[in-house]
Amino acid sequence: MSDKKKKKKKDKERKKSAKAAKPKKLLRELHCTGCKKRCPLADPECKKGRAQAEAALEGLKKK
Repeated sequence: MSDKKKKKKKDKERKKSAKAAKPKKLLRELHCTGCKKRCPLADPECKKGRAQAEAALEGLKKK
């Protein structure tokens, strides 16, 4: 494989990983309203928080 092709492949991989990192980063900023713990949606501790995290991820995918 030529150097240009390798570089393009690496660039594509970086973009994919950056896109995958964005939702987790955004979920850290959002907090659960399902119980009094108010845990971040990136790591919810209750069923309601997990449901809210899933809904938030689906909302991000639609954008």
